[in-house]
Amino acid sequence: MSPFEIVYGQHPRKPVDLIPLPMHSRTSESAESLAQHIRDLHKDIIKKLNISNQIYKQLADSHRRTSDLAEGDYVMIRKRFPSGTVKKLHARGAGSFKILKKIGSNAFVVDLPPDFGISSTFNISDLVKYKKPITIPSEPFEPNPSFESEPLPECPRPKFSKKHDRIERILDEQIISTRRKGYQRYLVRWHGRPESDDTWITREELQQIDPDILEHYQSQTQLPSTELNFPQSGRIGGDTNEPASLWLDC
Repeated sequence: MSPFEIVYGQHPRKPVDLIPLPMHSRTSESAESLAQHIRDLHKDIIKKLNISNQIYKQLADSHRRTSDLAEGDYVMIRKRFPSGTVKKLHARGAGSFKILKKIGSNAFVVDLPPDFGISSTFNISDLVKYKKPITIPSEPFEPNPSFESEPLPECPRPKFSKKHDRIERILDEQIISTRRKGYQRYLVRWHGRPESDDTWITREELQQIDPDILEHYQSQTQLPSTELNFPQSGRIGGDTNEPASLWLDC
């Protein structure tokens, strides 16, 4: 039903209804019938409003806080800032303050200092029961062996066969820094194996496998930069003579 029908008891006239009808075709509704229709219409509207209000009340009561505060309790109050105030860096609450009086089921009078300049009556939604802070003992705690951290595992080293594999050339080098120590590693290509098998090995492992290729590689990388006008063969990012540095959290 439309608001027009609620007020006037009938639907608004349309352009077609304004066309004059001949005298023998005109009809009229009695005043008693129209009045009864309006009364029935209003009863139906009141019934629907009561149902809607009841549903609204149930939803509001489901979010309502029960009052567990009493006179003499200490509470924290929530501050309500005026419009236009930047609240990001302000404290959201203040306290603790003592409850002086309970008004109704959800309002309390709080003992506020006079310099606050606000009403001392608060709704329960703006109050939080004050809890005393946890006291920390001044004496140091004794060490608990169960909470001592275990030593971190060593970084895994790549597996390779020292007896049967032969290094074709060195591709790159890096300086690895860890929490305990640092080490240098080299990216090598194995003779007769694809690029997918290229492996990072440490300097000590490289010296054990082929010390000559390590010495030759170092002699090439230590040449003056003025004599090198082209990238070094087999180097990744060969335009630099400094080894890459990497940090591993292990």
